[in-house]
Amino acid sequence: MRLTKISLLCTAVALSGCSWLQSIEIDPTRDWTANQLYSEARAAVSEGTWEVARDYYTKLEARYPFGSYAQQAQIDLAYVNYKDDDAAGAILQLDRFLRAYPNHPNSDYALYLKALATLNERDGWLAELTTQDLADRDAQAARDLADQCDRFEKKLYDLELTRNISIQMGPQIRLIQSNDTMMAEKIQTTIVNTIPLWKNQMVLALGIAHSNEAAQAQRQVNDITNALLKQNAEKLHMASVETAKEAERGIVDIETLKKTNAELIQTLDDVMKIQSEGREKRIAAEAEMAKMENDLKGKLLEIRGGV
Repeated sequence: MRLTKISLLCTAVALSGCSWLQSIEIDPTRDWTANQLYSEARAAVSEGTWEVARDYYTKLEARYPFGSYAQQAQIDLAYVNYKDDDAAGAILQLDRFLRAYPNHPNSDYALYLKALATLNERDGWLAELTTQDLADRDAQAARDLADQCDRFEKKLYDLELTRNISIQMGPQIRLIQSNDTMMAEKIQTTIVNTIPLWKNQMVLALGIAHSNEAAQAQRQVNDITNALLKQNAEKLHMASVETAKEAERGIVDIETLKKTNAELIQTLDDVMKIQSEGREKRIAAEAEMAKMENDLKGKLLEIRGGV
């Protein structure tokens, strides 16, 4: 009996659970990415289905609260409210965006859209005011309101100028960024490629210079070696020739012998001539002395005979 009650209770719970699950509507966008939600929301804006676009933007902001898609979704959601004649909702959405992102690049557009929504809201209030009886309206208040509207229109014009200038600054900033990027890449290329190439070329130039210096030094060494070899060969030749000449030369040269022999012969001739002359002079002297002796004897004899 207890098992039967338990089984009936389980069956009832299962049936109720199935009916409850069937009553839950499955969200087809639960697995969508931020890009898909944003793309579908933009498509809905293009088609003018503001409720669908508002639903997509709300889901995008709730599921992906951080990032560029969520920031842009806030502005687009304000635009959807503005186009759906919900100026108050658009103003609240834009105020929340400007408080959260005061320095956002699209803050100027947010201010412009807020001005349009505010003007739209005041135009509706002004239309309600014009339906009132003239006796119920304050002329001065109406004049003040007209002046405010005129000043507001001028501010809108100034905002439109600021928006155009901002739109022009976007490409200018992008161009500057592109130039900076190209220069940074060029500098990086210089650092990565050119400077190492310079280093390699400098090393190569130094290597070539060292090779030239080594070749020049080796050339000088070779020239000096060849000069020494030639000089030594010439000296060796001269020394060998002189040595051979001296080796082959006799102790006394034949010319010396000839000269000595000629001098000896001349000496003998001179001696013989001198001896011959001396002999002749002695004979002549002996003859002269004999004559002198005879003369002296004759003179003596002559002297004795006179006595």
